[in-house]
Amino acid sequence: MKQNCIKTVAISLLVTLSLSTNASTRKVNVARSVMVGNGIAKFVPDGFDAKKVPSFAIEKEPREQGALSSGWELVPDFSLTDGKANASLIIPEGTSIYGGGEVTGSLLRNGKTIKLWNTDSGAYGVDNGTRLYQSHPWMMGVRKDGTAFGILFDTTWKAELSSTDEKIELRSEGELFRVFIIDRESPQAVVRGLSELTGTMPMVPRWALGYQQCRFSYTPDSRVIEIADTLRYKRIPCDAIWMDIDYMDGYRIFTFNPQGFPDPKAVNRDLHLRGFHSVWMIDPGAKAETGYSVYDSGTANDVWVKTVDGKEYTKSAKVTINVIPKQLETPTEPETPTQTETPTEPETPTEPETPTQPETPTQLETPAASKNDEVTSQNIKTPEVAANEEEVIAKTSVKTGDRSNMMYFIMLMLSVGTAMTTTVVVYKKKKEE
Repeated sequence: MKQNCIKTVAISLLVTLSLSTNASTRKVNVARSVMVGNGIAKFVPDGFDAKKVPSFAIEKEPREQGALSSGWELVPDFSLTDGKANASLIIPEGTSIYGGGEVTGSLLRNGKTIKLWNTDSGAYGVDNGTRLYQSHPWMMGVRKDGTAFGILFDTTWKAELSSTDEKIELRSEGELFRVFIIDRESPQAVVRGLSELTGTMPMVPRWALGYQQCRFSYTPDSRVIEIADTLRYKRIPCDAIWMDIDYMDGYRIFTFNPQGFPDPKAVNRDLHLRGFHSVWMIDPGAKAETGYSVYDSGTANDVWVKTVDGKEYTKSAKVTINVIPKQLETPTEPETPTQTETPTEPETPTEPETPTQPETPTQLETPAASKNDEVTSQNIKTPEVAANEEEVIAKTSVKTGDRSNMMYFIMLMLSVGTAMTTTVVVYKKKKEE
């Protein structure tokens, strides 16, 4: 009798403790659930305010197409914990989870928690690299039978994204948000559905799919050319070299170090002659230093982000303190041209002749240095040969960035399932960099 009483009291205490722990969490009903595409459903919680949580993921608001499809099973649960919004999804047994963005660790995310709060994590020193440059409130599940689904938590609030073998959950520090769920026959089909919501990135030039050499940092300019010559001498295919902040004068954007990089135009020329594209990185902030023209002009025009008490918001950027511009000015309408030429009708292409037998491939011609859509890698006999610009060009014999590279790139993105907001720097074709 005494043991039963003790057990009853213990159970009562556990239940009371559980209720007390969850007292600040309340369930939020789904106000609207509709189909917005082939195998794509939208779920809106009761109390959602689009003005408080605007979407930065959806390219164009999808047209609602009616009630959920017959037999639709994936429905998220919404809740508020101390006024902060959460959403979760119960997943089928045996599901493999992928996604979550640019973080360290294995591609398989089962049992992982990811903090969605970007940071510049030098040497992965912040949270062991679990927070890097991108935050993806997205996960994709692949069932045991190969079918797949994806869940997009449409919020940019600071959050934690976790996944177990039973559920996927996002716990935010902000307002209620919408959820989009894609349920299709394969991971590839799910990613295509994701791109239907988020849009697709512009097609990159072929050279951008090739290997690009980048580190923090190469200085002076002679070191950059030495790296370029070594890559060519060792026949390592490479299509671009990046210059990090050491090329700047005192880490001030839009400047060049007069000692280390006195002639950046010559650096561009020498890299182009070796078949490289050159990329000069720019920080999204200006050094907070009186007397620096960019900072002074920004201050005079009140363009810097401010704190709530009206002070300039500054951010440490590797080796300097930067201020952040509020936003770019809205571009003005282009002037109407005084005269427009009437375009001529394109010629009708003729049918290509069917070859009787495969032709033996000939030596590839050397593309002009200004053709940004060509990808070249040089074959140089010795490092000294690189000094002779004519011979550098004449020795071009290997090409990279072909279809196999492109297909590898595409399949990698499909398998990882994080193509939603993968940040790719796209450089438009131009005559010279």
